[in-house]
Amino acid sequence: MRDDRRPAHGQLRWIGLVLLFALAALGLLADAPMVATLAILMAGATAWSIGRAVHREQPGGQDKVG
Repeated sequence: MRDDRRPAHGQLRWIGLVLLFALAALGLLADAPMVATLAILMAGATAWSIGRAVHREQPGGQDKVG
């Protein structure tokens, strides 16, 4: 049986994306360009992952192989 109190996997990705952008902003404010750059790169990868997951959930949105 599924426990509805835990957030779905997709919701965790969105929360992670927001936290990564917050880390990037803090890195810029604290004059830490390396932290900001890494956070922006990780946020981009997370956004790409969310986009692929959303695309797969659409009707006929299966990934093409080959």
